[in-house]
Amino acid sequence: IPERIQTPPHVLLIVLDTVSAKHLGSYGYHRTTSPALDALADEGVVFEQAFATAPWTLPSHASLFTGLHPTTHRTGWTHPRLDDGKAHAGRVMRYDYLTLAEELSARGYETCGISEKSWLTDRHGLTQGFQYYHDYSIATDEERLLLPRTLDRLAQRLGFGPMLSDGSGDKGGARVVQRALRWLEKDRN
Repeated sequence: IPERIQTPPHVLLIVLDTVSAKHLGSYGYHRTTSPALDALADEGVVFEQAFATAPWTLPSHASLFTGLHPTTHRTGWTHPRLDDGKAHAGRVMRYDYLTLAEELSARGYETCGISEKSWLTDRHGLTQGFQYYHDYSIATDEERLLLPRTLDRLAQRLGFGPMLSDGSGDKGGARVVQRALRWLEKDRN
């Protein structure tokens, strides 16, 4: 019997930092707060009992990306970088913690990370293994300028509505989703 060649499944990991499951429709919340996520949950797997390994972004994501407990990878306030093989502890070389993106890349997957969280950056070692990484936590030149933001706030107070922003109040989620959709649509079949 000839061996069947199987196409590996696509993997999409969506992380909503600091979102409580009790406010999502897929977990029974009565208000329509997450229709797109609920539709995705209807087609995928929903974990009824899932817990973060740490109460804040950096060590929690380091655990999510490595499968290790924070006491093992030691990433946190006093050690704000996931070791990537470049760190030395005295005369002993600290070995690399293999990340999910590194493992998927080694198995032939094309990997892409998109974030607007300053803790999920190369500076903190959490981009290891991503072939493409888009970091929206770094402000553009326009975003760095105080004058456009000040003029926008003044225009809103005077009743003109936003003049320079889109007025959505979005802090970055929309552009992360749009970038992800553009990347996914690039003939990934």
